[in-house]
Amino acid sequence: PSSQFLLGTDTLGRDVVSRVLDGGWVLLVMALAATVFGIVVGAIAGVAQILPEILRNGKGGIEIKRFRKPTFTKPAPDELRRRIAQESDFVIEALAD
Repeated sequence: PSSQFLLGTDTLGRDVVSRVLDGGWVLLVMALAATVFGIVVGAIAGVAQILPEILRNGKGGIEIKRFRKPTFTKPAPDELRRRIAQESDFVIEALAD
């Protein structure tokens, strides 16, 4: 270390401070990307969690109903399909295991 090279030089004579600063921007970009990703995923999860409650409280006149078919492997029975068609204006289908 000297007044010209604050952290000294490596074995090839390159300034260590400039190399640390040059590599540091990658870390800052990765941290910013991870933060933005976390905010976006958290916002989507939060909206998905409160959306049914907002819709249930009369916003937009939409009522949420959940239907289950008796088995996962077979198509929904005709009786259940007729019931869904009679009670629903539109259907958003979600699959889960």
